[in-house]
Amino acid sequence: MFQAEFTPTREISKHHNEEAFLTEYPRKVISDGRFHNVPYVVGAVAYESVFFMSKLATIIFVYSVTLVLSRLMGFNVILKKIQKADAR
Repeated sequence: MFQAEFTPTREISKHHNEEAFLTEYPRKVISDGRFHNVPYVVGAVAYESVFFMSKLATIIFVYSVTLVLSRLMGFNVILKKIQKADAR
């Protein structure tokens, strides 16, 4: 399964005359104890992606129907109907 890990990274260069925020590797800063120990809350939602997946399923369904209809009726006919629907 694909896993994405989002972690802080060290900034190498300055952009637009701004100073870099993290100039050292975060693991080094933490291992040296040079950080503020503050409380934080961590949590997870079991069905966090349901909303996004339902949108994706709708897009895939519409695309599939459009593809089938375009093959049956000809692409230009479907395109004109979509353009008319968007104009409303």
